[in-house]
Amino acid sequence: MNTIFAVLLLLIPVFVLLTWRERSPERVPPGSLELPLIGQSLGLLRAMRSNTAEEWLHKRIRNDSSSIVNQQVKSVEAILGDSCILELVGEDHKRVRDAFMSFLKPESWKQFIENMDEEVRNHLEMHWQGTSDGIATDEDPYIQHNLFSSIWDRKRTRREKLADDFRCMIEGMWSIPVDLPFMRYNRSLKSSARAQKLLKHLIDENREDLKLGASPRQDLITCLLSIRDEENEKVVSEKEIIHNVMLIMVAGYGTSSVLLTFLLHLFANDPAIYAVVLQEQEESKEQTWRTSVMGRPYQDEIHMESCPGNFETVPADLRWLQESRKRYRVWWISDSEGLADFLGYGHDTNG
Repeated sequence: MNTIFAVLLLLIPVFVLLTWRERSPERVPPGSLELPLIGQSLGLLRAMRSNTAEEWLHKRIRNDSSSIVNQQVKSVEAILGDSCILELVGEDHKRVRDAFMSFLKPESWKQFIENMDEEVRNHLEMHWQGTSDGIATDEDPYIQHNLFSSIWDRKRTRREKLADDFRCMIEGMWSIPVDLPFMRYNRSLKSSARAQKLLKHLIDENREDLKLGASPRQDLITCLLSIRDEENEKVVSEKEIIHNVMLIMVAGYGTSSVLLTFLLHLFANDPAIYAVVLQEQEESKEQTWRTSVMGRPYQDEIHMESCPGNFETVPADLRWLQESRKRYRVWWISDSEGLADFLGYGHDTNG
């Protein structure tokens, strides 16, 4: 009797899952929904870790709807914070974006470009120069940390303390979001807390510097603290500054190193492209700084081929097979066919 009862208990959940899927009144996007609640998250995580995310993506739905807004998965929101620009929408998104764009102008970057150029040169000399076969090492992502940290913190020793924390945070974003001791996600949350604490201390320092007459353009944080609206109120809150500085560091942690690797690969295998880029560089020496930065269209095209993917959320009804479905999480990625072409490994558009 006990055995029969145990078997029934095991069969009931299976029966419920099967009938629930068959009787669902809503039409859903093409493809399998996989497990309830978990969905295809585990499959995506495996694909990201094995560097087959694009193949995984092309086998599943393609979404070209304009009814989509930025919103990250919960693990990313917990690590980066709910006030970063990836989570904000509408007027809040525009307000924070405009505040950052007020700093990200050629005039502002001019004072940092020499330091950034020196970082790239040192990195190339240390890790790439004199080698016949270029191999991207674990140290390569640190070039981005050194590059972008210089725009919000002038003390190198303090920036270096954060490097490992940012790396741990990124690992946690692509892990199973289970907050238990010794789990990768738990370590990532702790790293996020340490980073936010240090950034808050840095904001307090910069606020005191402004009171003493420091230039509001000396770094990113000082610039954001000094922005005021027509009523002399702060445009960006302290929380928004912290979360968005973290976003800048995390979002581009590997971007500079990946782009640098792709460019070196491209220049080494295609001398004609290298010659055009070199010509643009030589011509820009005779121009003003602003004109030289804005007048490199060929280089800009190469850089834009490395656009990353991003998560999006459907905030309103989205039509799938003439039926509506709300709040689906989809993964948007820029077309990578051009990147595949000039890197020379082809691209299967029928995946």
